[in-house]
Amino acid sequence: MDTIHSKTTKESLIADIKRRLDDRIIEESNAKLLIKLIKNADDLNEAINIAAIGTTCKKTGFHFDKRLEKLGNDIKYFKKNEKLSFVGANENTVGASSASPLTHKLIIGDNYDALQNLLIEYKGKIDVIYIDPPYGKDSMGAFAETNYDNAITRDNLLSMLYNRLVLARELMSDEGVIFCSIDDRNQAYLKCLFDEVFGEKNFICNFVVNSAPAGQQSSTYVAIQQSYCLMYKKHDIYELKNLQLNDDEIEKKYDVIENGKRYYTERIWKRGVGGRKEDVPSLHFPVYYDSKNDIIYVDDEIEQLNETDKKSLIKIIPYQTKGVLGRWTWSRETMRKNKESMIVKLTSGEYKLYKKVWETEEKGVMMKSIIDSNIGRTEIGS
Repeated sequence: MDTIHSKTTKESLIADIKRRLDDRIIEESNAKLLIKLIKNADDLNEAINIAAIGTTCKKTGFHFDKRLEKLGNDIKYFKKNEKLSFVGANENTVGASSASPLTHKLIIGDNYDALQNLLIEYKGKIDVIYIDPPYGKDSMGAFAETNYDNAITRDNLLSMLYNRLVLARELMSDEGVIFCSIDDRNQAYLKCLFDEVFGEKNFICNFVVNSAPAGQQSSTYVAIQQSYCLMYKKHDIYELKNLQLNDDEIEKKYDVIENGKRYYTERIWKRGVGGRKEDVPSLHFPVYYDSKNDIIYVDDEIEQLNETDKKSLIKIIPYQTKGVLGRWTWSRETMRKNKESMIVKLTSGEYKLYKKVWETEEKGVMMKSIIDSNIGRTEIGS
């Protein structure tokens, strides 16, 4: 029996059939028949061949020619490189000291062999995995003389990743997550591959990364600005906690503190398409501001004031752009109900109306699906 199947059991084959049933890739009646045949198979090879019947036809027609890893008679194991290794404390790192140096591992070599070795010590213990696979021919570097002669066709890419993702899933803890960066051309195929290995129910997000703000001429017609990062969890039975910004990011975004709570301000007038007065006439109305007492009046609320007080008010109306009448994003009723979250600012000699966007108390500030260039720009990696 070859190494690819050495960790395979009838139970794992049945579990895979059940996952495909949950994802509605195969029908329930077919799944029951396959499970019965697997249980009654004479040996494991026969069970594997039976299970293949249920895995040949994939959802949405996804198919690629799988290539097995080239196997030899040698046992591969880690060997420490004394020339590259070092032990030292980083005084700028919390918790580091000469008595307890930081411990990390840099593994140079085929990651398939590395993953097999890591399983011995770390199976079911890894909380976060991030991978950045090669996207095309000759992009793997000098160390990567692969089983496929470094010709990363799509079948080769998917075959290479499939075997490694199966091992990576074994490394992940029950609450573990995995991220995978990928380009525009291969994103759809990798999404299908991840659905197969981790199950569609465990898909979290396909992050859009603004990795090339100026645009790369990788397309004949369009300068491509984005790449992608797939995110999956290991189990659908575990509730993944909301991804939250860290404290520094929260302080930077929610930069104003009022009564112990943080907020940032956002305009209440509409910009861009649909932002003119005539687009939504009902949302064009005046707002009045009493700068002396810091009071906001919405439209006809000033009727309660005497004429002298009215004359001291500052009238604010929305503009889409300079000289073009605009409209608010909030209705009169919404403004009246949320005055505590409205604020007037003097910007470039003009009074403008904003809303306070508060940090959510219960769930924290959730990560957004678009990763800005200040984090995801390719050049930062150099």
